[in-house]
Amino acid sequence: MDASAWNGNQYQQQIINRLQDLETKVKNFPNLEKLQTWRKLAMSDNLHHMSYKGHEDGGVHEYFSYFESPSHCYATISNILDHFEQNLQNQSKLPTTGVKKR
Repeated sequence: MDASAWNGNQYQQQIINRLQDLETKVKNFPNLEKLQTWRKLAMSDNLHHMSYKGHEDGGVHEYFSYFESPSHCYATISNILDHFEQNLQNQSKLPTTGVKKR
């Protein structure tokens, strides 16, 4: 199978690396919502919309893409990952409330 429509360019590879770097943090985070958000960000469609590949592999996603271009998709997903990572860092620094569970 030719996977280059999902990981064949620099944009896709950078996003894949960022998602992999976040994976352990998210899976160890005590909030299921964060894991669900991370999984949505890691969906293959997001990577496919960054493809510069044309013809059969890229044509369908290009038609259905809500991004203006692969670089627009990359910029959007990068910004979302920036905010997501910052949110993880901020929430991991929150002090515990000290409230005892009954």
